[in-house]
Amino acid sequence: MMLKIKFNIIIKKIYSYLNEVIKLSMIIYNKELQKKLNINIKNYIKFSKEKILTIDNEGNGEIRGIKDDNLYFKGKFLNKKKNGFGFEYMTVCTNYIAPKTKGFFITKITFGPKFPTVQLMNYTFLYYEGEYINGKKEGKGKEYDIDTGLEYEGNFINGKREGFGKEFGQNEKLIYEGEFKNGKREGMGKEYKNGVLIFEGEFKNDTRSRNGYRKEYDSNGNLISEGLYKNGKMWSGKFTEYDERRIRQFVGEYKNGKRSGKGKDYDKDGNLLWYIDGDLYCG
Repeated sequence: MMLKIKFNIIIKKIYSYLNEVIKLSMIIYNKELQKKLNINIKNYIKFSKEKILTIDNEGNGEIRGIKDDNLYFKGKFLNKKKNGFGFEYMTVCTNYIAPKTKGFFITKITFGPKFPTVQLMNYTFLYYEGEYINGKKEGKGKEYDIDTGLEYEGNFINGKREGFGKEFGQNEKLIYEGEFKNGKREGMGKEYKNGVLIFEGEFKNDTRSRNGYRKEYDSNGNLISEGLYKNGKMWSGKFTEYDERRIRQFVGEYKNGKRSGKGKDYDKDGNLLWYIDGDLYCG
């Protein structure tokens, strides 16, 4: 039994190898196809074990799968590396149409009748468009998500998000704009919710920094706090505090992590009190 299984595995590997050789040979020996595709056969190479690269005489090229013929990249090349503007594609197997992305269906797979009939399709969608240098994303570019569409627009360095950029969420609404480093939010930036600014300040390792100057806004875009934070706590500046019910509790100033100076203080029901140098007075 084990011998039969090993034999079948060997046969499959041989068949896969021969299929690859035949496919390459079809291009190599088909002069009409070369002419039609405007291919200089000297520039026709295996890009990897699974992919092949074709480049015309003007440096325009495509990367496709050897077995599935899926399109992975289309754009400019220099010395057989991506250089200049290009389009990068990703292929997924799905049973629904993703209207947010620029793509196309290429094959159909149907399961049945023993199993519930499900029609799956390989959907190839645009994942990235922008500049490349020596095979890596470099300069201005855009990244896309199959479900939400445009996901990021901004600068890239060495294949990662770096410098100023914008991130987008559902319905391609802006959710962040600011600085990036090594692919993560890093530096000064702004966060949005439902298109409304809710935070501006410093980010570190993809999250809001626990230290530094920041501004926070309510869901309508009204400023509710502005000041310096230290270890995640209000340290100095003007702040508005709310409880978990969003009932205002305090409006005033902080200094060295404590309330300082004049301010308005409210009880648990939102009734106004006066806060002056640590003493409470009814208003």
